[in-house]
Amino acid sequence: MSADLRNPGTSADPRNASEAAFQESVSDFARLNGWFVWSTRRSDLGRSDPGWPDLALARDGEFLLAELKTEAGRESEVQRASLALLGLAVEVHVWRPSDWDDIERRLRREKGAKYPLSSRVHDVVAQQTAKTRTRKGRR
Repeated sequence: MSADLRNPGTSADPRNASEAAFQESVSDFARLNGWFVWSTRRSDLGRSDPGWPDLALARDGEFLLAELKTEAGRESEVQRASLALLGLAVEVHVWRPSDWDDIERRLRREKGAKYPLSSRVHDVVAQQTAKTRTRKGRR
């Protein structure tokens, strides 16, 4: 059974989660709380610039960047320098599975709060993604 990072302690130890599983959990939790989520692909595969954080999150006037690491993972020198530079301009985090309570506190939707702009943006992006997948023959 995989780790349930939204409810630590209920299954496998979340500190053993892969970075991909952790990123998926953070992304899912953020979306559930009204955040628009952009994720980068592995920079070592040439799909993003080295040092750029794993996630960029925006919600109604808020913007933050998050570098995600496993418990044993360490930032590279380029990542440390990039995060320091970016942190001068925007909110930046380095999160590990053991930070889950802090992640929830930062990303949680305020009780009763509405984020209409985020909802509209999510709807448009979902529609565009579906169209793109259909054109490429994927579902």
